[in-house]
Amino acid sequence: MKAAVALISVVSAFAGRECEADTSTRQFTVADDIEMSQVQGGPVISPDGKYFCLITQRGVLDKNIPEYSLWVWSTDEVARFARDPLVRMPAPILLARVNNYKDGPMNGMRVRWLDDSSGIAYVALNAAGNFQLFETDLKTRTTQTLSSEDRNVTGFDVQGRNYVYTVTSPEIVAGPAAETQPQSADITGQSLFQLLFPLRRDPESLRFFPYSEVWATIQGKRWRVENARSHKPVHVYSSASAYSEEASFSLSPDGRSLAVIHPVASAPQYWDRYAAPTGYENTRGLYRFGTAPEMQPLDGVREQVLKICSYQLLDLSSGLFSPLANAPTGRLFGWHSYFDAPRWSADGQALLLSNSFLLLDVANRKEQEEHVRHPCVAVFDLRTRELSCVLPLIAGLDKHRFGVEDARFDQRDRHRIIIHFTAGGWLPSGKLSAVYRLNARGDWTEETGGEDPVLEAIPVEVIVQQDLNHPPVLIAIDKATKTARTLWDPNPQFRDRDWGEASIITWKDKTAWEYTADLVKPPGFAAGKRYPLVIQTHGHIAQAFLASGVTTTGFAARELAAAGILVVQMDWNGQHFGEAQEGDDQVEGFSSLVTKLDHEGLIAPDKVGLVGWSRSVYHTYAALAADRPRLAAASVIEGVNYGYWEYMNSVDESSHARDSQSNATARMIGAAPVGAGLQLWFKHSPIFNLDRVSAPLLMLETGKEAVLADWEPYAALYSLNKPVDLILLPSGSHVQTNPRQRLASQGTTVDWFRFWLQSFEDPDPAKTEQYRRWEQLCDMQVTQNPNQPAFCVRTKTH
Repeated sequence: MKAAVALISVVSAFAGRECEADTSTRQFTVADDIEMSQVQGGPVISPDGKYFCLITQRGVLDKNIPEYSLWVWSTDEVARFARDPLVRMPAPILLARVNNYKDGPMNGMRVRWLDDSSGIAYVALNAAGNFQLFETDLKTRTTQTLSSEDRNVTGFDVQGRNYVYTVTSPEIVAGPAAETQPQSADITGQSLFQLLFPLRRDPESLRFFPYSEVWATIQGKRWRVENARSHKPVHVYSSASAYSEEASFSLSPDGRSLAVIHPVASAPQYWDRYAAPTGYENTRGLYRFGTAPEMQPLDGVREQVLKICSYQLLDLSSGLFSPLANAPTGRLFGWHSYFDAPRWSADGQALLLSNSFLLLDVANRKEQEEHVRHPCVAVFDLRTRELSCVLPLIAGLDKHRFGVEDARFDQRDRHRIIIHFTAGGWLPSGKLSAVYRLNARGDWTEETGGEDPVLEAIPVEVIVQQDLNHPPVLIAIDKATKTARTLWDPNPQFRDRDWGEASIITWKDKTAWEYTADLVKPPGFAAGKRYPLVIQTHGHIAQAFLASGVTTTGFAARELAAAGILVVQMDWNGQHFGEAQEGDDQVEGFSSLVTKLDHEGLIAPDKVGLVGWSRSVYHTYAALAADRPRLAAASVIEGVNYGYWEYMNSVDESSHARDSQSNATARMIGAAPVGAGLQLWFKHSPIFNLDRVSAPLLMLETGKEAVLADWEPYAALYSLNKPVDLILLPSGSHVQTNPRQRLASQGTTVDWFRFWLQSFEDPDPAKTEQYRRWEQLCDMQVTQNPNQPAFCVRTKTH
């Protein structure tokens, strides 16, 4: 197999010291945001505790590519540094760097230490946009290529020197052949988007494609796993969720079996009793496999993918599946978890199932009701066939939700479970790990002061330290003295930067829903001054640095704050998600926020902007149609609008299923948009009420598919002569990572709100045409709303 010279840059020397910090207080820009290094997850400790690695990612604007770097430290060197203030800061080893595909997704590298700690196995993007599997030896820094460069690896696991990995099937990625369509064809029941836009082939969509071929390398022998009966390739679901870096399968210690998440051939009817998480009761089925238009059928998989899945065993020699517990995985009922993968005990006699419901065949009614309510991090004993709950999962829109980053057995004692929680937006403040032990009664209870045994043996604790106002740095803490020292700053250029102050605020609206949000004040904030306000949606940041917002797509919190605009990054009201009242609830939340900040003297209530992305695009249209709060400008980026056209273009072969997008839209509005049902659409659909809009709207659409999906509101506003600007961005990922695409979406967001809220135009000559369009929209806005204050720039003729 050819060496991947173009992909991997292995550095044999220690990385040099970072450049001196830039203490400049210049304004934070979108370019700064793009090139800021973000830490992917946290430190990953080697099995022997002698090393740990960390992944960072950033955008490189001059090359227009995301860049992923794999760093390694010696724990002994770090321990001496933490213990002795005279010891020089140890520099990390740059083990690998990947930076040659323009649309690399978030979390573009996934790593696993080898069992003997001699190296790291990882997948990384190559120039063709395929994830490829590699192994790098820590001492020699030599890299071995383990998969073909023309096949896309969707997941992998390693036990010793045995590997199992999955690749996207050639039939899937090939797409339709050119000009093979006959002169006439029956397309009844087919997806409109699939007909107009054949399979989109990019790393993000392929990485989460539900089914992939299984390949195994066991004791040096490599083969594609095939079904012994049909002699066809075996396909498994290779990635548990878009939030997880782990594959949703696990190789047994003896190399014979694969624990997987796989469709159930015939799901029992009583499984419908299992609940969805808080706030997702009406949308749980949307998280089942096969709902995305780019998911092409393969060997009858189309009929399988709509079924509920469970944890099962795949025999690698025969290619046959066998069930484990008679209960489904929580993922397909809407239970988001950062980590859904199974894990084996060292003796191969038990499996940790990190997102599984429990059995319902229990006599105790209260216990049965508890089993229905939520999935668990659970343990399945292969000898007794018993399934027990270690930790109930809490997800959805619950205020106490959390995410699991990793869960595994203590390899010396399978009656101990170590769970690490993610420090992402879902985790409440508190501990990041816990240890559970099976007691004499057969229950799992948390150990007081329990610690991961690998970490417990190390005299130093290494953490990624960050908060709303401080970018991530690596901190080394000596356990004996509790002395903490900064080990590594991946962004020294921002040291001493004045970010403005961000803080968490809470309030209740008239529905008694309590909101949590991040309030970002501009640098040099002056008490008593009333600032323009931009509301960013889709959740708030709990324990991480707030730069863009919850996404890099069109959000620009710190950039707007640096320009003198107050920014609020807020969560949403989950009382009626998926129901007709959802939009009204969010409008009430926006309005109550504006009222709160106005009463506190922080904002100018006539200078308010709103940004919607993904699902909150619908919420933004709801606010525009209700004209509450009174907005001075709004922006939407690639999301759902629950309009008539969206209903019609999602009517395809899956529309007969309860969980189709068209049926979800009908449930949201209250009826299908035909006959008497149209009256409910006139009442509940914002798109039927755009004549009430009084604010200018920016529509940023990533690719022609997104333009088509959002064409109805654009056409309505345009035909009504309302100020609307539709901008087509190059196709890319939903959560944008391509630097120039981010520069366009985030930069245009900043320009748009500064234009409408601050009467500001960037003097950059490249933006002259942009401002010429907007000045004409300003004239239109002033003419149509003579009694409404305007802060935009009019054409020179006025």
